[in-house]
Amino acid sequence: MGTANHEATVIRVGDLRKHPNADSLSLLDIDGYQVVVRTDQYKRGDLAVHIQPDSVVPQTKPFSFLWNDEEFPIVVPEKKRRITRASVPW
Repeated sequence: MGTANHEATVIRVGDLRKHPNADSLSLLDIDGYQVVVRTDQYKRGDLAVHIQPDSVVPQTKPFSFLWNDEEFPIVVPEKKRRITRASVPW
């Protein structure tokens, strides 16, 4: 079993670019990653939390969207708590 780790940084939102294939999405560059966000969720200058891909988040309610609120007997498996390029912001 891997170690439960996570790294979250507070960032200031920079320039948002229109997503080429979706009217309601924008692109944002954070620490060398291109991040997709809902256009109405952020504006330039806002503070936001960025969690690095491959980080493993704690088994807490704010992150339950990662495992689709699926019930697990005791522990949500690490693979369900890992931030990936496909993770969805809440």
